Amino acid sequence: MWRHFVSTAATMDIVAHTFGNVDLAVFVISIAIGALVGVYFAYFAPKGSNEEAEYLVGDRNMGIFPVSMSLVAR
Repeated sequence: MWRHFVSTAATMDIVAHTFGNVDLAVFVISIAIGALVGVYFAYFAPKGSNEEAEYLVGDRNMGIFPVSMSLVAR
C-alpha cells in the first residue's frame, strides 16, 4: 500500500497557480478599499477623541460578552 501511494504521488503533475484577470481585479480592489479607509480615518476622522484608548480598550465601554469572546478567541 505504501509503495502505491509513493508511486502515485511521484507521478502527479504539478500545476502552476497564477492570478487570472478576475483574481487580480479583486485583489487590487480590496487593497484600494483598505487604503482608502486608512486615508479617510487619518485625515477626516473626528479629532476630539483619543483614538488609542478607543482602539486598545474599547474606550472602556465594552460589555462582558465581547470581552469574553475576545479572550476565548486568542
